[in-house]
Amino acid sequence: MDPTGRRAEDLARHVLAPLLRGGELVPQRPVGPRLGLALGAGRTIVDDEIRETIDAARLRVARGIVAIDTLPPPSPAEWALLAALNDLLQVTNHELSGLGTRSRHDDLAVATSALIDRIPPPDTLREAVARHASFSTVLSLRRVDRHVTWWTGSETFRGQTPPPRLLAWPDVRNVRVREETVSLSDMAADTPVAEARYHEALSGFLAATPLTDIGTAARRTPAFAWSHHTVTVVSWVAGRNLAVRTLRGMTDDDGSAKRAATEALRRAAERLPDGLREATVVPFLDELEALCSQDPDAEPPGSERPASERPASERPASERPGSERPGSGTTSSGTTSSEISTSNASS
Repeated sequence: MDPTGRRAEDLARHVLAPLLRGGELVPQRPVGPRLGLALGAGRTIVDDEIRETIDAARLRVARGIVAIDTLPPPSPAEWALLAALNDLLQVTNHELSGLGTRSRHDDLAVATSALIDRIPPPDTLREAVARHASFSTVLSLRRVDRHVTWWTGSETFRGQTPPPRLLAWPDVRNVRVREETVSLSDMAADTPVAEARYHEALSGFLAATPLTDIGTAARRTPAFAWSHHTVTVVSWVAGRNLAVRTLRGMTDDDGSAKRAATEALRRAAERLPDGLREATVVPFLDELEALCSQDPDAEPPGSERPASERPASERPASERPGSERPGSGTTSSGTTSSEISTSNASS
């Protein structure tokens, strides 16, 4: 296997698969813009088990918002986003730099933003669904930091397990371990990278997968902002329905998160030009607010049960297996819990 193929397999195995199924996610060496954009050209995951795991998890997420029976493998754009996510995680890795090389963190953040900026927007709603299927759980990523103190000192292990020698003789040495769970949005804290630069890159990443961006609009940081990608999605009736289902699948059942997301979307819309806001975003927000006030099981206009819940004979021809047109559905996608380890995150 060529070096690029090996890098792709490592990203699929150690980053994308655990992102989708849960478990330990281990960032790989920084990829950079040039390789990141070339990574997915004609790419197929070689490892059958990893490929099948990824395909099944992506299809499960997609079926939560659209009547679909197949999903194409990750596109070159998704491979580029995977490389960008890997590098974004490496930006906050304390082992990326040493004494006198702290600028590597900011340099990598700039390079990661450059990579994200060069990823084209989704050409179709099907492609928007595919990106969401790959990265819907990105903001659920967590890093567990362990703060160890003992009678003569202290040390923090970010995403790593303290060595057994440091934990030996806990009573005699007065060893204490405090665990802290750090969300993806907060990982730049206490690192050499400027938090504003990190959040700018994370915001750009989310904008590149617009359904995920809308579905997580209630997040604290980085605050949601309407982008060309998200405005384009809700400018289509089918896109608005997909966005509504995405929000419903990614927020709580009691409605508080839906209301928070709606408020964040409306606040962000105030910064758009009047004509653009009234023509595209306001109809979506009105529809979303109307649905939030209805029965929790209510469907967007024109919605039906998802394909996975209807026999093929009852589906329109365009929603039967092999169809390329996004249909309708409201089944919630499953959630995963992925913990980031930096034990293999070398620069």
